[in-house]
Amino acid sequence: MTGINRAVSALSDATVQITTAMTDRFGGALVHLYRDHVSVRVKSALHVVGDVDGPSASYQRAAEDWYRNPAMATAALHVTTPPTANFDWFDGSSAASINREIDDSLHRVNPRYNEHDPRWANNCISVANAHELRRRGFDVEAGPVAEKLPDGFYHVQTTLAWGQEFTRVDMNGLRHMFREPGARGILLTDDHELNVENVPGVGLRFVDGQPNPPLTDATHLVRRVESVWAMRVDNVLGIPSRSILEDLGIRFVDSAERQ
Repeated sequence: MTGINRAVSALSDATVQITTAMTDRFGGALVHLYRDHVSVRVKSALHVVGDVDGPSASYQRAAEDWYRNPAMATAALHVTTPPTANFDWFDGSSAASINREIDDSLHRVNPRYNEHDPRWANNCISVANAHELRRRGFDVEAGPVAEKLPDGFYHVQTTLAWGQEFTRVDMNGLRHMFREPGARGILLTDDHELNVENVPGVGLRFVDGQPNPPLTDATHLVRRVESVWAMRVDNVLGIPSRSILEDLGIRFVDSAERQ
């Protein structure tokens, strides 16, 4: 067994142990989703990087730390990837298949949109975060603005969700930030959040899943302003904490609801 395979095996064992330790306290569904997400993404990183003494060893140590202190692991439920990691998110998927996945997410992420109901017409922050989760393979839906938030969700909730900061950029800066195929992020423009993704072979695609029908091409929302606030999130490993998801009203859809 190679060093990388040993690291992957150790990580897989550790994530199972983490799940066992965490389920009683935090509930099984979300923890299992997190375990599967971490396992897949980190295994991919280990194989891509191929450096047992670098990121591989670091991730193995991190997995052991998580097991020893599951309470700390669940406090954030996301871990920022090391700068040396180079994720291959798409595994060679074609641009056409990626675009279909994006379109499917846009049509499912905010099914209760109602332009006459501010709870569902002003929930762009929940939608943008839910769309990113859907692009990671989680079947989720955005939620309504809660009554306790009469002015709507706060953009800082997106910052807290991914542990990243919004950076103000012009179009050239935006192209540079998301220059790598597969790069994804959340944009803030005119107090509205939407999503961006670099589709391999196509380029940047701006989308907005809030309205019905959704904006499968929201380029005009970005080009009408001189600059936007941008946050790259595809390079963040894991998902937001359970409490943040609840505050954003994001819910995991029961498979029976899709039938």
